[in-house]
Amino acid sequence: MKIKKKQWLVLGLCVIVCAAIYLNFRLGNNTTEKTDSGKVLGEAQYVSTEVKDAAQYFTQSRLTRQKSKEDALDLLDSVISSKESTDTVKQQANTEKMQIAKNDQSEATIENMVKAKGFDDCVAFISDENVSIVVQSEGLEESQVAQIQEIVVSETGYKPSQVKIVEVKK
Repeated sequence: MKIKKKQWLVLGLCVIVCAAIYLNFRLGNNTTEKTDSGKVLGEAQYVSTEVKDAAQYFTQSRLTRQKSKEDALDLLDSVISSKESTDTVKQQANTEKMQIAKNDQSEATIENMVKAKGFDDCVAFISDENVSIVVQSEGLEESQVAQIQEIVVSETGYKPSQVKIVEVKK
């Protein structure tokens, strides 16, 4: 079975979009700073930052995350509906769509469970390699970090060392 140039182009675009989403996620958190003590509580990485308008930060983060997912899903849908895509490429696109949906559901569950623990707001970002949780708090205690870490590990199956917890001060 030959793969035509257009199919390679579509596959390449899928890879580029996935890479862009990943890089956006990895590099998009560069507004955070480590605490002076450089604490690593449990095995989760703990970072603290102050934001002038925390509510706006969380709203903007959710919108940006949703926009990235919608763009990726649109591209995957175009690959699936393309007459020139092979069955293998279509299957890969369907698998990626299912993973995006699973991550979306896990992010929502994590956010709701963390809020249920008494935090004002929370936003979760799941990638292939790690999970970043941003919580609004006046100061995270070790027990709170452990609770958040436990929620993430039980929901995603990631190791505690793959969990990064970022605190946004009110």
